[in-house]
Amino acid sequence: MNKPLVSFAELSGNAINVARQSVIDMEMDATREKIGKARSLFHSGIHRAVNGYPLIQSAANQLAVIKRLLGDTKYLDACITENLCMFSPEGYLYLFMQRRFINEPVA
Repeated sequence: MNKPLVSFAELSGNAINVARQSVIDMEMDATREKIGKARSLFHSGIHRAVNGYPLIQSAANQLAVIKRLLGDTKYLDACITENLCMFSPEGYLYLFMQRRFINEPVA
């Protein structure tokens, strides 16, 4: 069954809060994945860790972005709008590449 997709501006009520939380959860999942990859560099050897500095720095920068997203809802709303995120009517973020919604409860 296909659900209609709506933009952030079309959401109302509790769906806005669900949408904000699903965007933050998506960023946290991406950060965990980056940190795991960065951690594997240290297990691979010193040369890979030194040459993998951009990945490590990217993970640290993404943590700073998440901290700002958690603290500033205006910034979070601007990021959602600028990135043209699409949601279900209930507010669950849709990931186009994975063809699934974030945090959607299974019926």
